[in-house]
Amino acid sequence: MINNYVDDAEFKGVNYSEKRLEIGEYDNCTFINCNFSNSDISNITFIECKFVDCNIS
Repeated sequence: MINNYVDDAEFKGVNYSEKRLEIGEYDNCTFINCNFSNSDISNITFIECKFVDCNIS
């Protein structure tokens, strides 16, 4: 069972190395200028999401 379902949302300039992205399913979301470096994104499902100018290292 998915606790968190997010659809068609836009996230701008969020630093997920300091604030963890909530576990769940993200469908057709856009992440712009977000920092995912050293983030734990396990148990997160991305479906048709776009990552624009994001650091995902």
